[in-house]
Amino acid sequence: GITDKIDYALGQHANKFSQLSGTNYWNGLMKGMASVAIQSRIIQISKKKAASRSISKSDQAFMNFIGMNDQTAMDVARIHESLSDVTDDFMGHTFYYSGSERWKGTINGVDASRVELARTTFQAAVHTGANNTILTPNAGVLPPELTTWWGRLFGQFRSFMAQSNETLIISGGQRLVAAKDMNQLLTIFGLTFMG
Repeated sequence: GITDKIDYALGQHANKFSQLSGTNYWNGLMKGMASVAIQSRIIQISKKKAASRSISKSDQAFMNFIGMNDQTAMDVARIHESLSDVTDDFMGHTFYYSGSERWKGTINGVDASRVELARTTFQAAVHTGANNTILTPNAGVLPPELTTWWGRLFGQFRSFMAQSNETLIISGGQRLVAAKDMNQLLTIFGLTFMG
């Protein structure tokens, strides 16, 4: 009906505005930068696990959140080690690059099926981490009230707030519970409910 046509036209204008203002490009750039940091963190933690070194509670909570189990993490470390350990030093930190597009066949004693599993899990984990770090407006789980035409019209900015609450606060709280860091958890929930 008419509301579908109006909704489509508003969506087209919003997309055009996002392109003209550079919001889409900026968002893509930020997700790309976050992806580099996230893949480096995954590889650093994986190398610690492969070397049987202890990792922090927050690192373990991060690996649990992105869906990377211990076996896959050790496979990632072995694969990365054999494919010319690519690193870069920046501002006093070492960044690891995965080169996951080259993860094919048997590598460094890891059979082909586990290499494929490690590659897809690693890439999905980087994607999950980047999407959780950099929010995309109008892409996420919204309350049903904000998905109707009137809800989108009157709740333009509330939809972004609802998405950021879903993406950041709830998942962050779950990670803090997993890490058993109750002081930070109580602080986040207290500030959320106050403001």
